[in-house]
Amino acid sequence: MNEQGTEPTKAIVKVEDVQRKFLALSPDIDVGALIRENVGAAVLSPLDLDRLAIPLGGGTNWQVPTVEGEESLKVVQAIILFHKDGRVYWQTPFGESGGGLPPDCVSQDCITGVGNPGGICANCEFALFGSAPPAGPEKKSRGQACKQVKQLFLLQAGNRLPTLLSLPPTSLKAMRQFLLRLANFGLKYYAIVTNFALAVDSNQDGLKYSVVEPTKDDLLPPEVIKQLTDLQSKLKPMLTQVRVSGTDYQGDEDRSSVPTDGNEFRDDENPPPEQQVY
Repeated sequence: MNEQGTEPTKAIVKVEDVQRKFLALSPDIDVGALIRENVGAAVLSPLDLDRLAIPLGGGTNWQVPTVEGEESLKVVQAIILFHKDGRVYWQTPFGESGGGLPPDCVSQDCITGVGNPGGICANCEFALFGSAPPAGPEKKSRGQACKQVKQLFLLQAGNRLPTLLSLPPTSLKAMRQFLLRLANFGLKYYAIVTNFALAVDSNQDGLKYSVVEPTKDDLLPPEVIKQLTDLQSKLKPMLTQVRVSGTDYQGDEDRSSVPTDGNEFRDDENPPPEQQVY
């Protein structure tokens, strides 16, 4: 903070500079027409979004998907378009299964779980801290058996569609503090450009894992913020249907480097609908 007790800020960037950098905001680009041109249909499945994965084993470089392949970056710069919370629970602890099993219970809103045990999350014994199985016979129980995750939908520089970043429990505190800090200074999360870096931490057994560290970058001009609220209105019906699944929790704080195969909880009676692209 400065001497007046206010947080130092960067200058507000120009509208045209933002639109050139974040192509989803360019007035010259019709995302719906572009998708129709490339895939031949005016619909977009919520599960078609690129995902930004947190590296296993304490890595500090992002592997960012591009049309040419993956690009390694220390920092990902993006605008948070929308975020939502969810939960995933496995009866067989993640550290024992090594991943690859679909969750037994999933909540899409951190309020109601569907599956086994299902029900109200606030009343669930597996949502209590200390409910997670201990790592060994002489270890204390730690964390929640039902893992809370946060899905961030990001507008990345150079991209026309949102990218999904799923935060595991170990990154939730830093993200919550960041969002509250923005609120404290009167800033909405989509009124700024956010830098996402990776730090290294370790669990009680010494296994390293990566933690997402968000920081504030440029302030966005009012014209761009208005664009973002309009884009939210168009895309929110689709983004809310991007379901929390087993792919949203890697369990890196539970084990060092066991990959998942992307299986997710399935509710075949209520599949996620395809959404019209605007």
